[in-house]
Amino acid sequence: MLVRRMKLAASLLLMLTIGLCSSSVIYHDYIVVGAGPAGLQLGYFFERAGRDYVILERGSQAGACTAGDMTRGLEVPKKTDSKK
Repeated sequence: MLVRRMKLAASLLLMLTIGLCSSSVIYHDYIVVGAGPAGLQLGYFFERAGRDYVILERGSQAGACTAGDMTRGLEVPKKTDSKK
């Protein structure tokens, strides 16, 4: 009986949360996860095709893991010319 009440309460809370947030939800036909080289290329093709899309990136800039930004707490060195 207690489990059933808890499930009902959780369901009601979820419905209330969805109802409150539904006015601020933005819909897109496509979501690209990651703004690395492949994600940006896919965005380019979506743009050319006139598709509705959004690109999500965890870092502060596009291609952050190859630009010398922080990746999982470790500093990724910037690419340098290895010729000496």
